[in-house]
Amino acid sequence: MTLKRDQIIQGIQNRIITGDLPEGSRVLAQKIAKETSANPKTIGEALRLLLDQGLLKCQSGIGYSVAAGARERAEQARVDNICAAVPDLVAQAKIVGLEEINFVNLVKNAYRN
Repeated sequence: MTLKRDQIIQGIQNRIITGDLPEGSRVLAQKIAKETSANPKTIGEALRLLLDQGLLKCQSGIGYSVAAGARERAEQARVDNICAAVPDLVAQAKIVGLEEINFVNLVKNAYRN
């Protein structure tokens, strides 16, 4: 089960990667609350983690905004996560006896859809 905090983080990362939240855009906790129904503590945790990742910056009196270079950092983090997940997926496929060619075809089909 994905934590609400992680869903918020992934949603903001997605918007940064797609350009919906370009560099310098404000990220408003109130808007996130409306979109996700998350409590303020959860939203605060998500924003602080994004700040720690260098995707957001925080200015006193202004709040959070998308940091310079955030898109590239978010894209690289996503690639790193995919690379980290592959060995576990392969191990799971081997455990259930899924042949390599069938595993590769699953990935190809998922990629095309």
